[in-house]
Amino acid sequence: MRQIKKKSEESHLLKLNHEISNLLTSTTSLGSTLNHLLSICCKIEGIHGGALYLTDRITDGLKLVSYCGLSSQILNHIKNYDFSTPETIFVQNGKSVYFHSFETDPEIFASKQVKQQGMNLIAIIPVSYDNNTVANLNLYSYEVDRLTSNSRLALESFAMRIGAIIARVNAILSSQESEQRYRSLLETMNEGFIILDENFIVAYGNNKICEMLGYRFDEILGLPVSFFFDEVNKEILEKQTRKKSGGKNLSYEIAWIKADRKTITTKVAPRAIVDKLGIFKGSFAVITDITKINETNRILRNKERDLIEKTLSLQEVNTALRVVLKKRDEDKNELEEKVVSNIEQLVIPLLGKIKERKLDSTQKSLFEILESNLAHIVSPYSKNLFSKHLELTSTEFDISNFIREGKTTKELAEIMGVSCRTIETHRFRIRKKMDLNNTKISLRSYLLSLQ
Repeated sequence: MRQIKKKSEESHLLKLNHEISNLLTSTTSLGSTLNHLLSICCKIEGIHGGALYLTDRITDGLKLVSYCGLSSQILNHIKNYDFSTPETIFVQNGKSVYFHSFETDPEIFASKQVKQQGMNLIAIIPVSYDNNTVANLNLYSYEVDRLTSNSRLALESFAMRIGAIIARVNAILSSQESEQRYRSLLETMNEGFIILDENFIVAYGNNKICEMLGYRFDEILGLPVSFFFDEVNKEILEKQTRKKSGGKNLSYEIAWIKADRKTITTKVAPRAIVDKLGIFKGSFAVITDITKINETNRILRNKERDLIEKTLSLQEVNTALRVVLKKRDEDKNELEEKVVSNIEQLVIPLLGKIKERKLDSTQKSLFEILESNLAHIVSPYSKNLFSKHLELTSTEFDISNFIREGKTTKELAEIMGVSCRTIETHRFRIRKKMDLNNTKISLRSYLLSLQ
């Protein structure tokens, strides 16, 4: 009879073990998975209730996540535990403990309150994975105060599987959370993002690329990427495709055909996807709309070209002006030389003949003035004086010539037929125009320096 009972127990435990094995391939949520795991443990003979705690990865405390067969009175006492409580320290030892009711520490997991409800705390089993305690399993019974050796072995096996399942579900959830974060990032990008399979078929496109091309995602999913290009840009695509298949990831420009048949110029930054053997499995790319940038650059290039043309035109005009000015200076010099030559050849000889005649004193003075003025005209001094002091009046110019020759104020007054005061006024104005009023330089010395 005892042998039959033992075989029946073993058969039942194998069945429960099979149920837990099936959970290893399950994709249920962590909460429902843990509830299922605990219910399987409570199917072991003599176990009527249980509680499952997860170890908080941040605080190292214990968090109650599942329970079965426990009254509300017991639940009021078996709560979450922080890292410093005796329960948490007890679990962190990593060893399973199976109790007689009288052996149970009344402070551990509210054993006293559990006993008052007519139950025994019969097992505390830490659940580990990769040498880390990830959970804790507590089991209770109304009928027994100890578990059979088969039940203990089964629970130890269950605990190992529970650890693997928790780790697996956490990994799935973490992967799902990570995927969701990345998907949210891709969907909020300011640039387009597209994924192609190994046959260059569109496998994914974010909101931005759909907006850029004017399609919904379901309209571009499954299309060959060549669908969006004309013949010229297909050649660009094929050239870049060969590079990507060879593992090269170089950015390039390409123009896409939108849903409205207009084109959009983009900068594509691709990245090949290869497996562990280096076999090409597809690619993804960040796509930036540079249509406006290119248009702006085109306008700037046109303006730059116009500016260059205008600059060249201005240079030609400046060259022409320099030629004209040079010609004017040459004509001016030629004219001056002709005037000087004519005076020297035609006027001065006549003056010499007049000078040989007898002249009265007035005629003689006027003749001297005329002769002096003509001499000044043909001398470098006059040219220097005119070039430096164009603001001089004709009277001031005459007076400057007489001063240079050493005429006094009185002599100038007699020659010019004015008062000495008038001559002094002219001298003052001449000094002012020549910027000599605040200097000790004499007017005659300055005029002589213009020779």
